[in-house]
Amino acid sequence: MMSQLNVVYLDRIDLLTTLGRQAQSLISKVAAFAKRRAAYNEMMKLDDRMLADIGVVRADLESMRSGRPLL
Repeated sequence: MMSQLNVVYLDRIDLLTTLGRQAQSLISKVAAFAKRRAAYNEMMKLDDRMLADIGVVRADLESMRSGRPLL
């Protein structure tokens, strides 16, 4: 009887651990999106000459915002 209680308790711990990892993953994704959005907004304020100085064209900014790598 005691071993069955331990199994149920461990199953609950596994569930909470899994939920915690999923929540942490979601929070990380939201934070990464917020950083990309802030960088996009700042880069949109630059003129085309300043963007060219750092090796970026305005058309690349949408790819950067969505998280796709630049080619």
